[in-house]
Amino acid sequence: MKRLLNRNVVLCVMVLGCSLRAEVISLAADADYFTDNGLDNAVASIQYPSAEQFNGKTYIAYQGPHEDPYVCVYDHAKQVWQGPVKAGVSWLGLTPDPTDHKEIDNHGKPALFVDSKGYVHVVFGGHGGLPMLGENLYGTPGSGRQIHAVTKNPEDISSWEVLDNIDPFGTYDQILKMANGDIYLFYRHGSHRSDWVYQKSTDDGRTFAPPVSVIKHKPQHNDPNTHDAWYAWFCEGKGDTILAQYIYHPCLIENHNKQRVNVYYMKLNCRDGSCENAAGTSLTLPVTKEAADRLTLVHNSGTTKVNHGICRVDETGAPHMFFRSSEGSVRYTRWLGNGWQAPTPVTVPESKGQDGDMIVESPKVVWLILKGSRAGGGTEVCWWKTTDGGLSWNRESTVIASSDKGYGLSALVRNPFVVGEADNPLARGQFIVEEHDYASPSVYRKLSFWGGAGFVVRPEAEAQVVHRHIEAEKELKGKVPEGTPYQRRRARAAANVGED
Repeated sequence: MKRLLNRNVVLCVMVLGCSLRAEVISLAADADYFTDNGLDNAVASIQYPSAEQFNGKTYIAYQGPHEDPYVCVYDHAKQVWQGPVKAGVSWLGLTPDPTDHKEIDNHGKPALFVDSKGYVHVVFGGHGGLPMLGENLYGTPGSGRQIHAVTKNPEDISSWEVLDNIDPFGTYDQILKMANGDIYLFYRHGSHRSDWVYQKSTDDGRTFAPPVSVIKHKPQHNDPNTHDAWYAWFCEGKGDTILAQYIYHPCLIENHNKQRVNVYYMKLNCRDGSCENAAGTSLTLPVTKEAADRLTLVHNSGTTKVNHGICRVDETGAPHMFFRSSEGSVRYTRWLGNGWQAPTPVTVPESKGQDGDMIVESPKVVWLILKGSRAGGGTEVCWWKTTDGGLSWNRESTVIASSDKGYGLSALVRNPFVVGEADNPLARGQFIVEEHDYASPSVYRKLSFWGGAGFVVRPEAEAQVVHRHIEAEKELKGKVPEGTPYQRRRARAAANVGED
C-alpha cells in the first residue's frame, strides 16, 4: 500500500523546487491515526471483532462519545477513509460525556460483522441490561442494553437501523462467522453472575434463535455468598467447530472481589450442538464449575490471578492459547494430543497489562501481538514469535513504543486485505491501536489502523473530529439532570436520548 507509513520512521527530504515542496507539505498533513474521538477504553480483544474487510474495504467499529458505537471504513483501492459515523445510541452513555474516566462503563464496546450481502452490523451497549428490561432468565441484570444495529444499505455506513432480534441482557459481545455462513453471537447474559450463551443466525443476522447456555453460573453449594462466574473467549475452530477459552471468577455477592483463577478449554460442534474437551470427552451443556474442573481444566493457577487471553487453532485442529497472569508476562500453552503443554512465559515478567492476539502459522510456529509495559515506563506493542512450539520466544519487531503513552489493542481484523504477501503472517496481522497520552486529562483517544506493514494514514484534517464534539458538549453543561452516573444512564435509557 503506497500510503502505509510507520510513525517510527523519520522521513528526511531536501526540497529543491516548488513542486517537491508542495508534495512534502501534503505528506506532512497526513496523520497515522484515522480518528481522535475514541472514548476511553475504545477497543479491546474481548469485544470482537472490531474490524472486518469486505470487498476491498476495512470496516472498523469502536466506542466513541457517549459510549455510542462509531464506524469508519477504509477503501484500499481508492486509499480513502469515510467516517466516523455514529451507528446507534448506547444506554450506557452519559450526557454530557464525563471528564473522569471512572464514570465511563466501557463494557458496551461494539463488535462488528459484515454479512454476505455487504450489510454492516454492530452489536453494542450492554453491561448486563437494566432491570427495567424485564426478567433475565440466564443471570442477573446490570446496566445498559445490548443492541443490534445494521446499515440500511450494503457497503454504506451513512445510515443505520436497529434490529430488535437479540436479548437485551448481554455484555462482552463476540461474533463468529462460520464457513457455511452461519453467524454465532456469544456473550455473557447479564452482569457477573450470569451464564455465557450464544444466539445463532442462519440468515445473515436478520433473525437469531433463542439463547443457548454453554457455561453456567450458580451459587456454590457450601458457600452461597460465592457464586460461580466466568470470563470467556470464543473463536472459529477447524471445520464446523468453535473453540472456547474461559477462566473462573469466584464472585462474592457481599464484598465483591476481582479474583479470577484457572484456565479452561472446550470445543463446540456446530453440526449437532454437542460439546467436548480437548481429548474428545463429551460434555453436558451448560458446563458447570464441577464439570469444568474435572474435564476441561488447562491450568490450575491456585490463588494466582489470571485473566483471559486468546485461543486459536492450527492446521491439525489442535488449539493454542495464551492467558494473562498476575505474576507478569503472558503464558502460552498448546494441546499436544495427550495433554496440555506446561504454560511458558512469553515476555519478560515486568510486562504488565498485556493483551493482544495470535497467529498460528503451523503447530510449532506461532506469532503473538502483545501490548505490555515498557522498561522505564510507558507501553509498547510488539510481535513475539516461537519456532519450537512455545518453549522459547523472541521479540521479532516493535510496532510502536512510547515512554509517556499507553496503548490498547483490538483483536485481529477478520479477513484482512493483503496485497502480494498472502504467505506472510505479519501481513495478515492487522489490528486497531488506541493511544492514551498520559500527560493529557482528556478521555478521548486517537485510534490507528495497523495494516500489516505500517499504520494506514489519513489527512489529519479528516482525522481530527473530536474538537467539534467537545464544543457541542460545553453547551450541554447545566442542561441535563443531576445525579449519579447510574441515575443518568437510567434517565437516558428511559428517554432513548443521546443524539448529538
